Formats: sequence, C-alpha cells, structure tokens
Amino acid sequence: MSLSSGTSRRGLQGLVRRRGLVTAAGALVLLVAVYWLMVRTGTGQRFEDAALRGSQEYTDRRERQAANGRLRAITMGSLGFFCLLVVLIGAVRRRLLLALAALFTLVGGLGVAEVLKRYVVPRPLLYGQTSEVTNSFPSGHTTIAMAGLFALLIVVAPHWRGLVALLGALWAVGIGASTVSAHWHRLSDTVGGGLIALAFAAAALAFLAWLGRVAPLPGGRAGRVPLMRIAALVLGFLTVTGLALGVLFAVLYARDAGRPGLVEDADWEAYLAAQSFASAASAITALVFLALLRGLDFGGAPILALPRTADPVRSR
Repeated sequence: MSLSSGTSRRGLQGLVRRRGLVTAAGALVLLVAVYWLMVRTGTGQRFEDAALRGSQEYTDRRERQAANGRLRAITMGSLGFFCLLVVLIGAVRRRLLLALAALFTLVGGLGVAEVLKRYVVPRPLLYGQTSEVTNSFPSGHTTIAMAGLFALLIVVAPHWRGLVALLGALWAVGIGASTVSAHWHRLSDTVGGGLIALAFAAAALAFLAWLGRVAPLPGGRAGRVPLMRIAALVLGFLTVTGLALGVLFAVLYARDAGRPGLVEDADWEAYLAAQSFASAASAITALVFLALLRGLDFGGAPILALPRTADPVRSR
C-alpha cells in the first residue's frame, strides 16, 4: 500500500478509524447475541451443561491436568507481566502511545469482563435446575489471553508481528479450548472473552487513527512478512477445522439428546462440539484483528495539515 500525499494519508486515517469502530461495535453486538442465545435460553443452557458434563466425565485425565496447568498459569501476575512487557517494548521503540493503547486493551478488557461476570449478567435457571448456578460469562482467562496477544501485536514493530501472531495466536487458541476441556468455563464464556478483547483492541486502533498515528508500511512490506501469512493460514485452518467438527458433533448431539440410553453419548458429543467451536471462535477473533493491522504501522508522528500552495497568479 503506497500513498503519495498527505491528503491520501488522512484518508487512510479515516478508513482505519471507521474499521476499528465498526469492528468494536460488531464485537459488542455479537457479545450480547452470544449471551442471549447461550445463557438466556433453555436450549443454550442445556447444550452448555451437557458439554460440562461431557468434559467432566470423559476428558482424558492427562489432558485435563495439562489444561488445568495452562489455565493456572494465567493469573493477575500474568496480567502484570503483559503490562510490563508492552510498556518496555513501547519505551524501547519510543512509542509510548502504543504502550498506552496496549494497556487500554489489557486492563480495560479484563476489567469489563470481570465486572460483567460478577455484577451485571446473571445466569438464570431456565429448564428445571434444582441448584443455584454460578455465572461464569465471560471468561477472564480467555480475555487475558486474547487481549495479551492483541496488546503485543499493537506495540511490537511490524517486522515482529508475524512471529508474535503465529506463536501468540496458537497459545491463545489453546487457552480458549482449555477452558472447556478443563471444566472451567462454558463455550459462551470463551467466545465472550475473545469478543471483549477484540472490541477493546479495535477501539484502541480507532483511537490511534483519530490521533493521526497510522501510516502505511513503506515499500509494500506488508506482502513480505512470510510468518504473518503462515499465521493467517494456520488460523484459517483452525477456523475451518473447528467449525466443521463443531457442526458435526452438534448435529450428533441434537440427534442423541433426550434419547433413552444415549444421554452420556450426547454429553460427550456436546463437549466435543463446544471445544471445537471454542477453538474456531478464538481463531476467527485473531484473524479479524490481524486483518485490521495488515499493511499498517502505528504510533509514528501524527499527520499534519499540508501548507497551502500560493496561487501563482495572485502572487505576481
């Protein structure tokens, strides 16, 4: 992407700002939709509770222990580590505004997730449950993982994005799947956490564009980052695979749910569907943010208004 004038660069600022705002708004709309469909309907609750039973009864012990270990590693200390890391990177690059945008993504995303989970969104009893159910929507673990990935992608230099995207996205997608397999969260919790992280990260990019701190990568460098392409291909593969398996197991669950003698099979199928959808949702979220970053550099000097050229006729 090459731009030849300040006017076209200012047009780029507007485009990036609009894309960021639309993405943030879309993520929030999807957040409400996921909560309403999966938490506020009996059908959604039955599916997610079946997946919880399936994860508890059928998950391999070693797999569950590994998932528990990955999730226990995500603590408030992890959040502090991410915050310190983005500040250090911003200081080394002399782009502290990017560090502030990354901190907004991290701290703001987790703060909203915890407030929603603890004080705002309830989980009602909709289909005859006899015991009180603790709300777990949205997942703070998924929010930290996805927001940490997005914060690093915001603050690192463009030539490092491919490596961060490849390794960080695989880790974040793994965390999303682990929240289901470890019996810590429901599918909607994982999807909701990723959407909150995306909303804050996209809003941060829109703010940087509003300040005039967005520019195209020079010399077409956007097309010469092989690791970024590999990361996109890997995430695309995880998306397609996760959606295909999720649909397959969801259809099997719908067939077996409520049938005499097949309740345990339905729980297992619901668990496999939930884990597949969780992986796909995390991969899609990461792909959307990579698309927002493509071909762009952030945090440089703001674009100033061009001086008006004197009229050669009137200046005589």
